[in-house]
Amino acid sequence: MTPARVEARLASRVRALRQARGLTLEAAARRAGVSKSLLSKIENARVASPLATYARVATAIGATLGDLVGNARPRRRMDPRLVMYPPGMEEAPRHTHAGEEFLFLLKGRIEFVHGDVPFVLGPGDALHLDAGVPHGARALGRAPAVAVVVTA
Repeated sequence: MTPARVEARLASRVRALRQARGLTLEAAARRAGVSKSLLSKIENARVASPLATYARVATAIGATLGDLVGNARPRRRMDPRLVMYPPGMEEAPRHTHAGEEFLFLLKGRIEFVHGDVPFVLGPGDALHLDAGVPHGARALGRAPAVAVVVTA
């Protein structure tokens, strides 16, 4: 990546993160100990600032240097749960949510449906999926099934 592209990326990330946190240019500049004019120039890639300045700006907007130079995906929180699927359901109830989902089946058998595609899973089987697509699971057989489900 060329230096100009690095500056442009930093500029867009600073602006996006500041705006996502609801901070005005003035408030973020005050927190960072820089002038509003300098922060505006940073956000518009009109000035190459020392790394220390970027570190102060990142801290002021509640971010890290890694957030500024890393990929554009927002930081996600992982939410692990132990889920029991009771037997006897005729159809898997479907739901959607933002992010991704990982399922690792510990015990029993389930039918997992993602979109229109059914999967039959046994102990030790796993799935990783886009949680924005309607999905759900039901136990197969007479015994409950147990899985570790992680959403992010």
